[in-house]
Amino acid sequence: MARRFITMGAAVVLTALVSTQALADTLLGHRPIAPRTTLNFYGSAGLLDMPSAQVMPDGEFSTTISYFGGITRNTLSFQVTPRLSGSFRYAATEGLNLAGFETYFDRSFDLRYQVLQEREDGWWPSVAIGLQDFVGTGIYAGEYIVASRSFGDQLTVTGGIGWGRLGSYNAFASPFSDTRPAFIAGSPGGQFSVDQWFRGPAAFFGGIEWQPTDRLGLTLEYSSDAYVTETAQGVFERRSPWNFGVDYQVNRSLRMGAYYMYGSEVGVNFAFAFNPARPPVTPSHRPVPGPLALRPSRSEAPELWTTAWLADPEARPGLGGRLAEGLEAQGQQLRAFNLGADTVEIRIENTRYSAVAQALGRSARIMAEVLPPSVETFRITLMDDGLAVSTLTVRRSDLEALEQQPDAAEALQTLVGLTAATPTREADLVEGLYPRFDWSLRPYTRTSFFDPDNPILIDLGLRLRASYEFRPGWRVDGALTTRLVGNLDQARNSASQLPPVRTSFANYEQHDGVAIETLTFSRARSLGNDFYGRVTVGYLERMYGGISAEILWRPVTSRLALGAEVNYVMQRDYDMGFGFRDYDVVTGFVSAYYDMASGYQLQVDAGRYLAGDWGATIAVDRAFRNGWSVGAFLTLTDVSAAEFGEGSFDKGIRFSIPVSWFTGQPSQSSVGTTIRPITRDGGARVNVPGRLYDRVREGHLGNIDDQWARVWR
Repeated sequence: MARRFITMGAAVVLTALVSTQALADTLLGHRPIAPRTTLNFYGSAGLLDMPSAQVMPDGEFSTTISYFGGITRNTLSFQVTPRLSGSFRYAATEGLNLAGFETYFDRSFDLRYQVLQEREDGWWPSVAIGLQDFVGTGIYAGEYIVASRSFGDQLTVTGGIGWGRLGSYNAFASPFSDTRPAFIAGSPGGQFSVDQWFRGPAAFFGGIEWQPTDRLGLTLEYSSDAYVTETAQGVFERRSPWNFGVDYQVNRSLRMGAYYMYGSEVGVNFAFAFNPARPPVTPSHRPVPGPLALRPSRSEAPELWTTAWLADPEARPGLGGRLAEGLEAQGQQLRAFNLGADTVEIRIENTRYSAVAQALGRSARIMAEVLPPSVETFRITLMDDGLAVSTLTVRRSDLEALEQQPDAAEALQTLVGLTAATPTREADLVEGLYPRFDWSLRPYTRTSFFDPDNPILIDLGLRLRASYEFRPGWRVDGALTTRLVGNLDQARNSASQLPPVRTSFANYEQHDGVAIETLTFSRARSLGNDFYGRVTVGYLERMYGGISAEILWRPVTSRLALGAEVNYVMQRDYDMGFGFRDYDVVTGFVSAYYDMASGYQLQVDAGRYLAGDWGATIAVDRAFRNGWSVGAFLTLTDVSAAEFGEGSFDKGIRFSIPVSWFTGQPSQSSVGTTIRPITRDGGARVNVPGRLYDRVREGHLGNIDDQWARVWR
């Protein structure tokens, strides 16, 4: 019983962030969108314990907590595309003694694809193909082909055929192969079980969903899962294949239900759903920009169009001060500027808006308000911690002509130019701005999930950050931390056949004093011809220090980027002071990045990892226009599954949520995490701060194009 509460506690922590929207929906009285796709006990679109062919809305993110018969399942699901969805699950089964634990914990991944979509003007049902626990221990492994057909807005009928776990009750000979290789006891798990997919005995399943109102749902299900292992070990008694349930849509984010399962058990399910396109708070664009300042016509006031102002020694400090003040009010920090009779360039750091296009638009308005009428061409260079990224060129007359037009954003987009930025000139720097010192003191949390003895470990402490920027791109950064409360010191070191480059992380959690989290000196700059470079030296992260060098080729109008990085690092002492342990390694990677359409991003890194293994990492992320990002990655190296240990290879999911999505106020802050089923030594990388691609991408064509609609806001 205690372990059940521990598992539920882990789920509560994982869902606390996302339940903010459910709370907001309840307080604000939002009504649900009917009909809603129901999520089953596995956290994917389905009936009760069986899948359906329905899909969640595109981009939907959900988390479910379900329980029946001693089985608790906590699932995160994401609708990757309108037809493809994926899930990560952490389950606990009381009394299932498979590895010497009183409660057996299991992690698994699912994928499903909707092959056919139901059409209102035809009789074809929706059809989906799914892989359940396709890369895990195989405890929940199963495959299915399922069809669902809706009759009006209230009734949906589902029927399918399942293999593996979903083909274990009233099974018949498989149409594809009668034999299904069994999971090998004692193997590390976590491998792609391709030889099992759609093989072995198969069985039919199905059910009916009826939604008499836009909130209430009733479900009848026939299950093809015999729960062979669970019933054999007395986890629960399966008396019937029939399941019954009622669920209620509390608001557009929260659905809850109660069910009678397998003729012997009562179950409950809580499903939280939220969407990047559906923030809990209406976004605010305050301060609202005023009308664009228009110049008087040259014929009516020719004396104002003179260029004599350029010779005035007070022009630069006067205009610079007004530009800096106006830009600061819009969350933009003026770093440098160059004045010309008809062309003026400003170099800014965007500290407020998640949409770069919005920062560019606000900056152009300030230039129109401050600069003399003779200035026709505005050049706005985006910078990231002193690194010049790109330059937007826009004619002032185009801004004046288009502001009130109904298609102003689209029209302006065809007239502006985006080019690579040149290095910042010393003469253009804002006087007295450098050197710059900044600091902050904030709380932090650090977590570790999925330890069999402690499914969730968390520390809370204070982090003091400081930075000293000598000149643009030359800087020293550091962070000191001290833990206040937490239980991460209870983390275990895992046995490993490789150098313990990550499995020794628990040793770094035993120190209660002040720790040097990072302390680095770095230099980053544009090298010309679409190349950027970075060198970082010092204590790079909690576990490693050394030197890192990187070069990136990224044309400003290209969606393709190529990079290379080499690092020489040493493992730090466990007290995170100034000392090092007796382990050092050279790692390095060549990388390819591709910014695909609709916010999808592909990254491939190939090279040498921290344990000296060679291999490659592939990652796919989906970035939304409002700053949301959700992705997955996997790494395969020359380390065998047996050498790697539990999990067989490194893999995980990651997400980042902008704070502005919760608050409705412009902000560049975000919250998020990376979730790995298990931390091992194979495929491990050093965490170098300030890698170039993410810094450069924000100001390049693909990202700005995706956000361009906000340029006038």
